[in-house]
Amino acid sequence: FIPIVQSLYYSFATIEMEAAMQVVPAGWQNYRRLLFEDTEFRQILLPALGDMALNVPIILIFSVLIAAFMNRLPGGVIFQLIFFIPVILSAGIVPGLMQGDIVRAVVVDAGADSSSIFNMQFLEGFLQLTGMGSGLTGIISYAIDNIFQVLGSSGIQILVFYMALKSIPASLYEASSIEGATAWEAFWKITFPMILPQFIVNAVYSIIDSFANSNNAVIQKIHQINFKSLDFGFGASAAWLYFAVIIAILALVMFVLTRFERHYHA
Repeated sequence: FIPIVQSLYYSFATIEMEAAMQVVPAGWQNYRRLLFEDTEFRQILLPALGDMALNVPIILIFSVLIAAFMNRLPGGVIFQLIFFIPVILSAGIVPGLMQGDIVRAVVVDAGADSSSIFNMQFLEGFLQLTGMGSGLTGIISYAIDNIFQVLGSSGIQILVFYMALKSIPASLYEASSIEGATAWEAFWKITFPMILPQFIVNAVYSIIDSFANSNNAVIQKIHQINFKSLDFGFGASAAWLYFAVIIAILALVMFVLTRFERHYHA
């Protein structure tokens, strides 16, 4: 609690590092600088919000699919370990190997885009030939190009969904099968309503994880301001502004999802 209050106090001050640290009150100067003068912070904040808006739905859908797959197979504990290991290892080894020149040359033709391990131009062209729109093609291409990031960020969500699926009574599916319900209908009428509370929990967790990830450009910028530029007052205001944005987005998402849950169950 003390560091939180102290950082809030620093955000309204200028920190002068001389013989001794001096805290000079500055009012709203740091926040005005962030919002109206420092264009770099705004330029990295908006892409971070866009990445979150893309990553979170992809992670949730991927987690549900993998959890459903695990639930259908025997030896569920083994699959839990397989999909949770990347979380423990932070999924850093596999992407590093796949980005190596030898693996890229042997396994995947990266084409003209050397920053990707997949030939995304070929993939996007193929998807467009199937009649997909450019928007859906872009989302699928983004998901495939960031598959290791998605996998490394989905371990906990997969386990939460898996445990929720295991708790659904098999008698519900048996009754729906007798009534002639298809697998698609059983998912939307039984599975999805039963895992909807866990879906909300995973959505909130995924949003926070996306914003707090050390690879996030905003986190890196705040770290640079504080520990490279030693501008602690400005860095504290950047952190608190970022925190306020996260809280606002979480409040909006929770409001929408909880209303959807009540409407869906009604």
